[in-house]
Amino acid sequence: MVSQNVPPLLRKGILLSALLGLCLACGPDQGERRQEEAFWDKGPPPILRFKGEKVYWGDEWVNDGSAIYYDEMGRVVGQGRFDMGQEVGDWTLEEKGFVGRGSFSTGKRHGKWVYAYPSGKTQEEGRYNLGKREGEWRGFYSNGALKTIRVYVDGQLKGQPETWDVEGHRN
Repeated sequence: MVSQNVPPLLRKGILLSALLGLCLACGPDQGERRQEEAFWDKGPPPILRFKGEKVYWGDEWVNDGSAIYYDEMGRVVGQGRFDMGQEVGDWTLEEKGFVGRGSFSTGKRHGKWVYAYPSGKTQEEGRYNLGKREGEWRGFYSNGALKTIRVYVDGQLKGQPETWDVEGHRN
């Protein structure tokens, strides 16, 4: 109970603060988990855009666990896992018409990644080191013939790429 010696306006302010505090305390608990689905703003019918697990951390819901992303046609365009908002482990992502497969570490591409044409043939392959291309990257024509070899150091292209034409002749 608020003391009667406190002026009326201050007494009202204390009571309002206490009520506001109670309302804030009614929010989600730290670490609370839920499944979430998000939809494209098109339809009907509704078209799924994201389906995954979230956890309440700090003052927001963050991705944590499995996740699937869909395009506006309902096709899967990304699938993997999050750990406290950062991509981790194996992922499959559709980007610029190619399907990339590889791993993430602390939200950054890491290790071997392979990008494929819609036919499934390799379009490009190489390694990432915490989000930066590293070492030799090979590009291929849709018929499987070698197209380019590029060398990266700390994410920067080193020198000129080596190139071949579609018949395999070096340019």
